Amino acid sequence: HAMGALPVGALALAVVPFGLETKVEEQLYQMMCGACRVLADAGCSLLGGHTCEGAELSLGFAITGFAPAETLMSKGGVLPGQ
Repeated sequence: HAMGALPVGALALAVVPFGLETKVEEQLYQMMCGACRVLADAGCSLLGGHTCEGAELSLGFAITGFAPAETLMSKGGVLPGQ
């Protein structure tokens, strides 16, 4: 996980294509079912989010997490190949 943190919560941003309402609802339902399974497997809860219509189907997340300060990883000092 990013910076060595454990995921805690997620906010989703889902974009569904313009179309028939029933088809759009089914696409959104299927995307979110899969996303919730993956998040649950990682010990992360879906806290909320936003949906909108757009040209292409897409799904993104903002994830919050927790890690003790002494275990956080950073990009500083990383060498090629690490």
